[in-house]
Amino acid sequence: MLSNKNIFFFGILGILIAFVYLSGCMQTSCKTDSDCALWEKCDLNKSVCTPKEGMCNYDEDCASSMKMCSNHVCVLKKGFCYSDKDCENWQMCQNITNKCVPKLGYCEIDNQCRSNEYCNISTHLCQPKKGYCFNQFDCESYQMCDLEKNKCIPLKGKCDVDTDCPSYMECDEAKHSCILKKGFCENDFDCKDYQYCDSYLKRCLPAPGYCDLDSDCSEYQACNKKTHRCEQIKSKCGTDKECQYWQYCDVSIGKCLSKTGYCSSDLECAEWEECSSTKHVCVLKQGYCQSSANCKINQRCDLDPNSPTAYKCVPKPCNTDSDCYNSVCDPIKKVCK
Repeated sequence: MLSNKNIFFFGILGILIAFVYLSGCMQTSCKTDSDCALWEKCDLNKSVCTPKEGMCNYDEDCASSMKMCSNHVCVLKKGFCYSDKDCENWQMCQNITNKCVPKLGYCEIDNQCRSNEYCNISTHLCQPKKGYCFNQFDCESYQMCDLEKNKCIPLKGKCDVDTDCPSYMECDEAKHSCILKKGFCENDFDCKDYQYCDSYLKRCLPAPGYCDLDSDCSEYQACNKKTHRCEQIKSKCGTDKECQYWQYCDVSIGKCLSKTGYCSSDLECAEWEECSSTKHVCVLKQGYCQSSANCKINQRCDLDPNSPTAYKCVPKPCNTDSDCYNSVCDPIKKVCK
């Protein structure tokens, strides 16, 4: 509860406030101008102080609704004018309404700008909204201004979103740079040493002669996963170079076969021959013959394949000793002894 002292104090305070308020409303009596305030003059007919011309006590003392009383002086209200000098330097006075409006090229609110602009309240100039531009300097460092659309677009290789990049790349939004999607390439330097970048697929593929899978090689080759080289499968070939000097490659079956006059095994030789492991040609077996020239002078080569001595040197047939050389004819067997 308020004490008696407090009630007395607030009562006196109220009286003082009322006095000050009423004294402002009441006119002071006078006989001369010296009896009035500096901004007043003495109305001798009424013997009261009244505001001098252009001076005031209240807004109502000003001759125009465009004015208000400030420090006992009638001044134009904010936004009203009689001439351009009553306005800000970015404004002009509109004679019809006596209001200050933006000069051509200036603005006060966003609605006075184009849809892709806003009004900068510091400069009162229309400026492009974020992402729009008038020139190259209105954009970010990774962008350029499309002067036809007045829009900032990423420089080549730069981006805001994935769609700003080629289809095999994505946007690193922190750096605004297009980076390769995993598993794709832009050129050969994005691939391993044994690969190249396919310009259409934008993927790293094995270079000719190299591989990742057996299917990357010819039918007669397999992929060495350590070297990524297509290597010939044992007994398989693709060209003559992959065969021995005495062989040629039968590409229809992918095998190395002996050239004419050469051999790889005894099976390729006649019954009386064997395949030389050093020269790879068919040579006479020990004790066999191919013609009588392979036999001694009194022998002949038995060329009868059905004979038990086929392709072996047997005594030369004779009738008399004269048929034999330095030997005699066996009269019973009729062969040179």
